[in-house]
Amino acid sequence: MVFFRVTHPPNFGNMKYFILMMFFVASLKATSQKSHSEILNMTKEIKIIDRLYLDLTNLDKKEIDQATACKLFKRMYGNNGSLPGNTKYYIAGKITRNPDFDLLFLYAEENKTESVTNFNLSLLTTRKDGSYVSVLDAASNIYYVRKNKTEFHKTRSYLYSDLQIRQENEISTPDRKYEMEYKINDYGVFVFYPN
Repeated sequence: MVFFRVTHPPNFGNMKYFILMMFFVASLKATSQKSHSEILNMTKEIKIIDRLYLDLTNLDKKEIDQATACKLFKRMYGNNGSLPGNTKYYIAGKITRNPDFDLLFLYAEENKTESVTNFNLSLLTTRKDGSYVSVLDAASNIYYVRKNKTEFHKTRSYLYSDLQIRQENEISTPDRKYEMEYKINDYGVFVFYPN
């Protein structure tokens, strides 16, 4: 006895529906990113009288969604399409007084273990339309394991009213501390000034 299997031609109506749904999901993802003005409205203007120690106790952080975080943070992670998992992203302030660029305070926090949290406070300059100009790591605690030993890199900074940044860095291996100095120029670019 011989059995024949009956196959149906592909249903192109379902295929069109599937492709249409994929475009719809992609457009939803693109439109879920907040606009530059919406991002600015989420956070407070920071006023610096003399200098500001860049520390979370001085800033008011607000968590942002993944699509908006990708728009703001992707340059910090090599411009990849996705961001590291197990990380929360925040906006923590803005300075918009300059007529040519805005300065945004961005914060990322990654829980490595119950006792270890890596964080990074970055300064991002954008043009007034929200397009990227420049970014600088301003404060961070980064812990990692190398050769079964926990090591770290810590950064702390002061931001002055003239948009000068003085930075202190500490690296566990080799045991080293050093200072760096930056200034934001008229175009919103962080310029390094060697000591």
